[in-house]
Amino acid sequence: MKAKTRNRIIAACEITTAAILFLGGIAVGRLIPSTSEASEFTYETVFVHNGDTLWSICQEYKPDGTNTREYVKSIMMLNNMSSSDIYPGDTIKVKVSADVDE
Repeated sequence: MKAKTRNRIIAACEITTAAILFLGGIAVGRLIPSTSEASEFTYETVFVHNGDTLWSICQEYKPDGTNTREYVKSIMMLNNMSSSDIYPGDTIKVKVSADVDE
């Protein structure tokens, strides 16, 4: 293989690697809340009782003006849940309100 061709291949690999690392960093940055986003809410731990559903708990605890469906999704993410199934005796963390100290 000629040195010129080899150098072009190496340069292409370096550019591709840099692009992957850059885009991966952006994706990870969107998953990790900034300090200000993390402190915008207070959290409460809720004990699940017979008859409770994730939907009913979310309707009870969601901040005013919040879409219940979006709130359920955010609570599932917060608790690392892959489904909305909950059972008596479970505990889940819920976001209850924005901080008023800021």
